[in-house]
Amino acid sequence: MAYCSNCGNQISDQAVFCSRCGFVVNTNVYNSPLTNNPFTNPPVQNGYATASMVLGILGVVFGAIFYAAIPLNIIGLVFGVKSRKISINGKGTAGLVLSIIGLTLSVFAFIGYLSYYDSLFSIR
Repeated sequence: MAYCSNCGNQISDQAVFCSRCGFVVNTNVYNSPLTNNPFTNPPVQNGYATASMVLGILGVVFGAIFYAAIPLNIIGLVFGVKSRKISINGKGTAGLVLSIIGLTLSVFAFIGYLSYYDSLFSIR
């Protein structure tokens, strides 16, 4: 058996509080990482990161259809930048990278399209 250091009351060894004065006698319970900060904030939900990743994937998939992919990739880039301002996480970075890759593919597809049709209609 132990004694309360505040009032001298006899308490059990497993007691956290003194039953007479309410003094905290077992501080090991309150120094654990889980109870050190009882008001922890939940993780930030970042919708821009998810949207950027989805638009980046769609932009890469539809990269050859440049008139559909270029707007998707530009919006994906904007959402990727916004998501990285909120929090730097994997989804936002993946969306940003995928949007850049998709935009690059779309630009190459557009240049190929222009050069192909230019060769069709050129007068020689």
